[in-house]
Amino acid sequence: MAATGRLPGRVADPVRVSLAGADVDSGPKVAVGGVGVAYVAWPQTQRYVWMVSTARGTHFSTPRPLGIPAGAQLQALASPGGGPVAAVWLRYHVHSAPALRYALLGQTGTVGRVVTIAQLGSPLQSVQFAINDAGAVVASWANTGRPFGNRVRVSAERCSPAGRCAARQTVSFARPAGQDVSIATTLSDAGTAAIVISSYDQETAPRQAVRSRGLEAAVSRTGGPFRSTPLISATGRNEAASAQGRNSAIAVFNVGGIPIRTLAWSRLRPSGAFTAPQILDRNEIGTPVIAGAPAGDVTLAWTDAPLGNLTATSTSIHATTGNGGTLARPQTIAPGRDRIAEATLATGIDHHGNAIVIWDSSATSGTHGVFAATYAH
Repeated sequence: MAATGRLPGRVADPVRVSLAGADVDSGPKVAVGGVGVAYVAWPQTQRYVWMVSTARGTHFSTPRPLGIPAGAQLQALASPGGGPVAAVWLRYHVHSAPALRYALLGQTGTVGRVVTIAQLGSPLQSVQFAINDAGAVVASWANTGRPFGNRVRVSAERCSPAGRCAARQTVSFARPAGQDVSIATTLSDAGTAAIVISSYDQETAPRQAVRSRGLEAAVSRTGGPFRSTPLISATGRNEAASAQGRNSAIAVFNVGGIPIRTLAWSRLRPSGAFTAPQILDRNEIGTPVIAGAPAGDVTLAWTDAPLGNLTATSTSIHATTGNGGTLARPQTIAPGRDRIAEATLATGIDHHGNAIVIWDSSATSGTHGVFAATYAH
């Protein structure tokens, strides 16, 4: 479903985006462009074709194929909120490493010139992409396994607004990474890029706790090399991040031990360090989503469920918005009775404060499909 609107304000009633009865294969993607157009994309099971629908306000166009190669893995619809929207995908070839590519989208969702960022290497653990208002890009990814000495290697690459990509950088952090890593990447209009990383060691025996290596970041200013920052949190997983304003970033993540249910957020200071984590929700499950805009507006969304046995109707969607260093009180935008599908949340915001949250319903009849909700004054 999808919901749209403007900040500050309330969430409009959800609307269906996909066609009734559409067989949605996995989680949808969303972005809001600088001209106020919302883009929603999702894969249909039949031939794994990515579909796209666009909207101004709450009226979405009839879905049609996005236009990326069949079988490509769409990673994101990326937008800074005040500029272009890019479709980002991985393209696998037989006996070769995946290629990371992107293309800017027209107002009706048409794919423009395709830019190849890099061949990413394999095995591949995490891929992230960010774009700013000018159309400059930063991509980051993590490799691991025998080809990389059984260690985690995080790489980053910048591309100009014209699509010319610079040499890749190997990004170092203060702490050695654990066995499993995930990353989040941001790029502001002033050229500040941040890579937030969490890592942990897998359990090696029954009932043995997963050991967190903490949450940290590396920051690059105006195209310079990435430099590690002080530790954000001694524990941290399921991170998401976005640029905020012209020269900052905001991250949202889980903290604490198992069960991992406490949601916190932190903001990049001018000094280059992140603020101490602030608690947002103690009943969060899954991975949160976040989007920011050049004026400093941000929107965050996550799934919430009471501690205990989860059921098909116990999970609801919460969202909040903010500007600068403050966030508003969270709102419930979809109750548990809507049967929220796990790992299908996405959100976007533009430079006017128009925000959208989308998700998939796991209902087998009635409300099954992609839905959206919006913030409105």
